[in-house]
Amino acid sequence: MNNNKRSSIRKPLDLYVDVYRFDEYLGRTQTIDISLDGAFIESSSRALCPDDMLDLHIYVDDDERNPLHLKATVVRSSDMGVGVQFNYGVLEYRRLLNIISTSTYTVPMSTRGAPGRGISASTAPSSKLAQGSFV
Repeated sequence: MNNNKRSSIRKPLDLYVDVYRFDEYLGRTQTIDISLDGAFIESSSRALCPDDMLDLHIYVDDDERNPLHLKATVVRSSDMGVGVQFNYGVLEYRRLLNIISTSTYTVPMSTRGAPGRGISASTAPSSKLAQGSFV
């Protein structure tokens, strides 16, 4: 995902994301923006580097039984978070397209963590709280 040659438009959308690397749960955070190609995920950690392979569980609403599961590759890292490029099949593409085109879900400001900090255990909306070192 070259920043100068994106093939899809990014949409600012706050969605909760559980981040895994090599089956290790790194924590819960949220997207800053998302597109059909990838997303920028909020984090203050520098634990992830370009070319790291991730499994992302993206939650579109409060129903945690059916997250969108996507494979992703880290393409850039900064003090605010990481940019990832998605690797997915047809079914995931269709669901992601539907989410991006119809979703207006955003994390209420009262439940958001501090900028660049991800979601803290006290503000995460589920029983699966941020336990990893990612956020």
